Amino acid sequence: MSTWHRQVAYLSMYGHLADLARNAPVGRAQKQVAFRAEMFGMMADRPEHAEEIYQQLAPLEDQPPRAHDIADRQIASDAVAQACAPPLHQSHYTYLNPDGVLLLLLRGEFAFGLLDVPGLLKQIEQAKEVHLHINCTGGDMGSAFCLFDALEGKCSFATAYGKCWSAATVVFLAAPVRRVAANTTLMVHAAVAAVYGNATSLRRVADNLDANDQQVRNIYSLHVAPATVATWLASGDHWLTPEQAVACGLATEIVSDPMCQCEICTDP
Repeated sequence: MSTWHRQVAYLSMYGHLADLARNAPVGRAQKQVAFRAEMFGMMADRPEHAEEIYQQLAPLEDQPPRAHDIADRQIASDAVAQACAPPLHQSHYTYLNPDGVLLLLLRGEFAFGLLDVPGLLKQIEQAKEVHLHINCTGGDMGSAFCLFDALEGKCSFATAYGKCWSAATVVFLAAPVRRVAANTTLMVHAAVAAVYGNATSLRRVADNLDANDQQVRNIYSLHVAPATVATWLASGDHWLTPEQAVACGLATEIVSDPMCQCEICTDP
């Protein structure tokens, strides 16, 4: 498992466990879950030192060592799959490290109320810096515009893993350094909507889509040639490889990482 995938996996596990800790009755079990959540948060913040952090903190949970082995080997084997298939109620996870750097993972689809935009904007505002990670199929364009405005100037880099589609590409462009992991797919297209109503309603929706497309055109054109953007928004879905994304300016670099052989990530 690469460092990039481990960071996404650890941040994903932090989010799952933090949710459990917040909703659990106060007691010893709740404290253990909260402790483990914080451990995974620290590992997400410093994935290159994950094994060291694990070795120092795991014994403090006061659980049988064999339970640690079983749990963490399962996490190592399933973490990327979990990051690619999030629970429907959670489309983002965040972790604020002691230095004020916010790790933000967007995953799945941020649509239909799945993204807590006001809460996320507040976290971004309070952070000194944001590191953005995306494995996302897109979502609500209004939310994407809000995140772009909030992240621009605050987000130092963004890394796309697996999927960066539709509205997620707008958020991706908020970072000056835009990394794409090998085998990631990117997809751009004009705004789409599903609507039911009379002719007046349909015309109103069409006007809104045109307005959204103009905003998208303005953002894409910050880094991509206007003629290319015009082609993207003229028709259909346009799928890009990492190489194509770098060539057109949507991304700035392709990242790769050697396989990790640490105790946590190596199968027995």
